This record gives sequence, structure tokens and C-alpha cells, in this order.
Amino acid sequence: MKTRIIVITSHFLHNPIREILSRIKADCEIKLVTYDNFTNIPEVYDTYAADADAFLISGKIAMYAIKAVEHEIMRPMVSLDIDLAGLYKSILDLLLENRNQDLKRVVLDFLIPIGNEITADAFLKELGIRPISPLIERWINSLDSAQIQAIEEQTIQKAIHLWNQDAIDLVICQYSNIIPALEEHGIAYFYPYPSDIRLEGLIEELLCKVELEHMHANLPVVINAVPYDSELCNSDNLSLIDRYIKEFLRKNLMECTSYKSKDHCSAITTVQMMDHLTGRCRKCKLSIYLEAKLGFKVAVGYGIGINLDMAIKNALSASKEAIFAGGSFTVKESKGQPINGAL
Repeated sequence: MKTRIIVITSHFLHNPIREILSRIKADCEIKLVTYDNFTNIPEVYDTYAADADAFLISGKIAMYAIKAVEHEIMRPMVSLDIDLAGLYKSILDLLLENRNQDLKRVVLDFLIPIGNEITADAFLKELGIRPISPLIERWINSLDSAQIQAIEEQTIQKAIHLWNQDAIDLVICQYSNIIPALEEHGIAYFYPYPSDIRLEGLIEELLCKVELEHMHANLPVVINAVPYDSELCNSDNLSLIDRYIKEFLRKNLMECTSYKSKDHCSAITTVQMMDHLTGRCRKCKLSIYLEAKLGFKVAVGYGIGINLDMAIKNALSASKEAIFAGGSFTVKESKGQPINGAL
């Protein structure tokens, strides 16, 4: 069965992207869908997430608008936008077309929400001083969902103001959703479309991400459960824990091997099942279930490994950390991540 990729793009980019996709040969199924704005793009994602293997999103901010919202299903995704080399080329193309163009009167829309240095001239100078991509990444990561949703309107209003003040000649666009507003106000703009090679490369990147995710999803996970209170760690209580682990797995239709040792109870599963049990490490459903049945707190540790021996070793470390952390805990290689079982 071929990998299924959903391309989420703006209405403006729908036809151009469809034409590019028709020219390239990709070893996967591709479906092209549209979103209206940064507010509704998470809903579009949720509509297709269950049937998709990966997503290609038209624009970095659009992709972060999806990531800023909690989703039941998360798939690999990459953003479809022009890279810095492409932006640099688009500015050079403008100069080749009009050698008298003042780059201080050309603005890049994606810089408008960031600060005052928004012109093509400032952009080129910044390239010579320090890498601009990390700066943009840090800015994006600092935004919450409400701030992301306001970006398009903020950018439109600033562009209209500058145009009405006769302060700009042209807007180089990355936010394709603002183009109808630019056209409505007669504002000159230029949108640098991604090349066929760029789009083909992003699809290949997604296919690699899907393959890696499938490999990761099947890594072994060992779950260890033990009473928080060491005085409660006796054969009778461990038998109860083992009983309710089996009951929990059965109710959740999970085929896992579970067993009881002299000082803890364990179950063997996979990363895919662990993600289901923990909501991708947000809430430990197992510890909540056990404590409701037992009446005493249980430390649950999840150990992930590239093989079963490593998973067993990491599970032992995770259950010890869970006691100290006050919640459930995962250990993968040498790094741990807490899971709050009280949520």
C-alpha cells in the first residue's frame, strides 16, 4: 500500500501546486486540499489525519498553526515554502527586471510581524551578518495559537498602511492568504513559487520521515509498575497490580505480554501502543486506572529501547525516576520524559 500524503495549501496556491504535482513523479498517493486561514487549518488537518501518513503544509506559519493545537493524531509534516536561496533569487530577479528598484521600498511580508526591519534591503544585509532562519524559528516557537491566528490580519493592515503612505513599491509574499487583500487595495506583490525540484525534494523528505516513524513505532517498550510506598511492595499487592494491568490491557484491546517479578510488574508493548496509552506522553492512563482500582499510588515507568534488553534496562530506570518525579516516567536511551499520571 502506497504512502498517502495530504498537501494542505491556500486557495491561491491550489492550482499552481496542482500543476507542479502533475509534472513530478512521486512514489506515493497525493491529495491536495485547501484551508481558509490560520484559524481553520487545524480543523482541515484533523479531517484527514486518520487516513493520511504525512502532511505537506504550504507555509511554515501554517504548519505551526497546526502544531499549536493539540491533536488526537499526529503525523509527520513539513512546510512547503521557498527557502532562503529562493528568496534571495526572487530579489535578484526583481533587480534584473528593474535595475532602478529601491530595495528599501520592497518589503517581505513574513518579516512584518517580527519587527521593524522588513525591507528586502534589510533582509540582504541581515544575511551577511547572521543566519536569519534560526531567528525566525525562535520567533515562531514563541507564539501561541491566538498570536498565530492574528498574523495574517496584522500583516495585511501593515502592508495597506505602508502602501497608502507611499512608503513601498512591492510586497514579496510568503503568506499567500493575504494576496486577495493586496489585490483588493491595488498593492503590487510578487509570490515566488517553489520549484518542481523543491517540491519533489520535500515529498522525498516526507517519505523518509514516514519510514522512520514506522520503524520508531515498532520499537519495543517495557512498562514497569510498582507501588510508590516501598512498604506496599509485597507479593499480594504485586499480584493485584498484575491482575489490573492485564484487565486494563484487555479492556483497551491490547495484545501485550505481561508478567510479575519479585519486586515489580511488567508488560511488553511497542512505542505505537505506548503513545496510545499516554496520549503521546501527556497522560498516563494506566497509572490512573491502577490507582482507581487499588487505592494506593503506583509508579509507572516506560522504557524504550532499540532492542528488548535495552527496553528492560530503561524501564527499570524509568520506574525509579517515576517515584522521585511524582508521576509516570519514560526513558529512551539516556534521556527521560515525565508523564503526569494525575491528569
